[in-house]
Amino acid sequence: EEEDDGHNGEEFNVLQPPPERDGHLPAGPQRRADIQNNVRFEPQFEPVEPILEQDDGNDMEIQVALDELLGFRGPLPALIRNLIWLLAFNTTYLGLFAFIPHTVGESVYNACANSTVVNTIIDYVPNQDEVVKVITALNDESQRQNVALQLPDVATIALGYFSMAFMVFFWQAIATVIFKVFKLNDRHSSNHNNQNHDHDLFMADNAENLEENEVRPTLASQFSVALECAAAIVKVGVLLFFKMLLLPLLLGVGLDVTTLSLFDSNINSRVLYAGGDLFSALLLHWVIGITFMLLVTVSVLQLREVVHPDLLARVIRPQEPQPDLLGNLLLESGPTHTKRMLISLGIYVVLLTVHVWLPSRFLVAVGLNNLVPFFRPKLWHVLIPQLQVPIELLVFHLSMLAFLEKYKNHIGELQHHWLVFMCDKMGLTDFILPQNIASFVLVGTRRVCLTVSSDDQVQLSNGSNAESLLMNGNSVKEADVDQGKPGLIGDTDLPSDASTQPTLAKIDQFWIKLANDSNPSDEFILSNLETVAEINSPVREIGVTKRNGQRVLSFSQPNIRFPPPCKTVIPSTLGAYRLRRRCENRYEEGSEVNESTIIEFWREDVGQTIPRPPEGWDDLGVGGAETQGRWAWNNERKSEIEEGVAQRLPFSQGGKLYSPILKMIFLLFLSWVAILVVICLAISFPLLIGRGIFFLLHIPDIYVHDPAALAIGACIIVPAISKICERLSDGGALSCWEQLKGWASHFRRPKSTTKIRVLMTTAILWLFLSPLLVGLIFDLNFVRSKTWWAGNETTTVREVMKSWCTGLMFIHLWCAVCFFDIFNKEFWAGIGVLFGGNVADDNADNNGVAAAADGEVDNQGDVTRKKWEGKDGRIGQFTKISKAVLFNWEWDKVDQVILLDDFAIPVARQVFIGISVPSILFFICLCTTSVITRYFSITSASGGFVSLLVFEDGLYRMTLYRTFSAIIISSQLAKSFSAPLNCWFQAAHKAARDDRYLIGKTLKNYER
Repeated sequence: EEEDDGHNGEEFNVLQPPPERDGHLPAGPQRRADIQNNVRFEPQFEPVEPILEQDDGNDMEIQVALDELLGFRGPLPALIRNLIWLLAFNTTYLGLFAFIPHTVGESVYNACANSTVVNTIIDYVPNQDEVVKVITALNDESQRQNVALQLPDVATIALGYFSMAFMVFFWQAIATVIFKVFKLNDRHSSNHNNQNHDHDLFMADNAENLEENEVRPTLASQFSVALECAAAIVKVGVLLFFKMLLLPLLLGVGLDVTTLSLFDSNINSRVLYAGGDLFSALLLHWVIGITFMLLVTVSVLQLREVVHPDLLARVIRPQEPQPDLLGNLLLESGPTHTKRMLISLGIYVVLLTVHVWLPSRFLVAVGLNNLVPFFRPKLWHVLIPQLQVPIELLVFHLSMLAFLEKYKNHIGELQHHWLVFMCDKMGLTDFILPQNIASFVLVGTRRVCLTVSSDDQVQLSNGSNAESLLMNGNSVKEADVDQGKPGLIGDTDLPSDASTQPTLAKIDQFWIKLANDSNPSDEFILSNLETVAEINSPVREIGVTKRNGQRVLSFSQPNIRFPPPCKTVIPSTLGAYRLRRRCENRYEEGSEVNESTIIEFWREDVGQTIPRPPEGWDDLGVGGAETQGRWAWNNERKSEIEEGVAQRLPFSQGGKLYSPILKMIFLLFLSWVAILVVICLAISFPLLIGRGIFFLLHIPDIYVHDPAALAIGACIIVPAISKICERLSDGGALSCWEQLKGWASHFRRPKSTTKIRVLMTTAILWLFLSPLLVGLIFDLNFVRSKTWWAGNETTTVREVMKSWCTGLMFIHLWCAVCFFDIFNKEFWAGIGVLFGGNVADDNADNNGVAAAADGEVDNQGDVTRKKWEGKDGRIGQFTKISKAVLFNWEWDKVDQVILLDDFAIPVARQVFIGISVPSILFFICLCTTSVITRYFSITSASGGFVSLLVFEDGLYRMTLYRTFSAIIISSQLAKSFSAPLNCWFQAAHKAARDDRYLIGKTLKNYER
């Protein structure tokens, strides 16, 4: 490329250095030819792939550095030194954040205890006797159990923190007053107008950036800056304490108190539990309170997006990105934070009363609390409660955060479907829900000007008071109104022309009132129209959609402007109405034609309900309301969806008096009942499913742990409910019912008896024989006691059915694990548990290993049989055919190879081997023992051995059978997973070798 840069149009290769200008190197074509000839003789090398990828090298360096830092690599004194440093840091941490506040709090408490003012204030505290009684009982229980953390210690530390915070604010106030009085707070005279004192502090501390003529800060100025920094830190800490710790804790205590009757408990039992484990009690109430806050916040924010924007969008503030949360806390004043927290506390208390306290009273009054299993919890602590309870609460809190983050939009969709269904039945759709605009309907017209009386015309012709008549707020020349006068761009200016013969006209008072009313009612507009359109044959217009999404009439402008001296402007969009100017011909005496201006009134004709909430509206990183599609807040620019939303009907315009208001109250009551039912089902169904699984596993009631049962049931029921919600969101409940009726009506019996036989055989093997054998294996190895093995107990049909249900659960659990490929990294990366790393390459290796384990490998290394895992494996193919046959009656897709040869028969064969071989060996061993006992005389020499075998017949038989079963099942598993075990062994060997010899070493080629 030739450029005018002083190189005279010469072309240079970016890989070659620029030519020298001393004339030694050739220029132009000769130079390019020489370069090409030289390049031909340069040695060419094949690209060499790096031995290790860059990421792997970085990981190794980080691992080596971390091991050296912790002391795992290197001499033993380095590890001891690190342990000593750890103990020193922990001691310093406890001293700074626990011992010093405790000492300060204890000193303040001793000072306040002897103060008559404090004692007088305490005397005015209501119900202080009950509070003192509760605190005394809690302290007595803590002292009785001799726990490490007690309530006086926590209260003393909290008092110490608040005392130090108060002292910092007090010192700052005193210093500010002193500096203002004596004018000592002059840190930087050149930067006096800068409002950010923190940046001034850092700039002042950096002595290298100060100019020579700048004055150094004085000691008083440095002291003021230190107080400001300390006050900022204390302010942030106090606000975070109140908002993130105290408020959730108070809500948790309130929830506990309001639900005591549901759990058939009382205050004394809660006090005794808190006295025995204060940390767990505080953490429990905090987790309950923060969970309640999260649920309320998510539900209210979703409801804001579901209903019409005129209802809640101007009242409830949406979630906004907080890139500088600490900065926002510092900028806003203390009274502002206090006001917001009190408002939030009031809202939470009202919702707690409505949705917790009232339902609790109702359930206790009707006796339904005894039917909900959640209110009769079963707890079993594997570890000590002081350790297990905090771990479970932490796991629950993190799981709830992940659940709300993933399924919060489903809450909004559920609210949307509920309101759409109920509003459609109750006739409240136009009052509550957002709808799009299908078209516009002409409702009537009205002229702009009124003809002036003859007396006024005589006054005008005589020149008497003409100016006052014209400027009486309403009177203009009709020629000015009719012929047009230029106005603002984008507005419709009513016509005027000075050359036309002036005929006096008067602006209608209706337009003045309409311009002054920002929200005119339908009654006011319809009652003042001159001509009303016919209802039987309405005139419709589709209208146009602007770029911003707003729906308007064709050939209309945003505003209608009246000419002087009226100076009235009316927007063309008034609520649900659209205004458009039209001129018509009016004939008068002498066949003179004048244009008369008429304003048309069109009303929105609503269409379908807008699906809410929009997808991804809560993504804080993509922008505001315009990008997210949510309802705008305050002065935000509206999205295209909101601009195109039809105007809702006010509750006062609902036909009969108070009819919409009564319907709204009834809708709120039905919603309250629905929320109560949903909450009871949400906490009962997962718990019942988990307890049912514990029952099938033959776990005694004393070992049943409801938190674990709730987690197991939630893992089963949440994906099922998610699939049901997706089905309902596609077509609704009516569509599902129609599909069910259509499915039943399309049933046709298969014509091929072979396919029927294949289906029947598959069903028998998969649904009856294999589950029964798996259940019997579990029953014989883990359930049956030595009394049963001794023959003192019988087996009932109920126990056999229970074993079949257990086997059915195990075999379908195994199918789910294989179908979703849970042991694959892609599964855990998809649910957000696994991050980083080359997941695709790792999964390719794992799938190859699994395929080699499931099938046979030929000489070229190709797998000749399908694997079990994944949606394309054997179980995936079986599932596809089963769905096609059961849901669509596609009998032609029945395949014997996929259903029987590759799936049902191999599973049944392995299960049969697992129960038959140990049973055969068991009976052979029993027969051998019986023969030895019968045909050989028991002498004193051999009697010890035989008597040991038959010392306890039931224990001997149980141990013998379970030993054979463990050996056979272990052999089957080892054979099935031989390839993965070999791969894992090689990987472990390689990792151990690299860790011992290679990691952290620099490898060099050997030079001879």
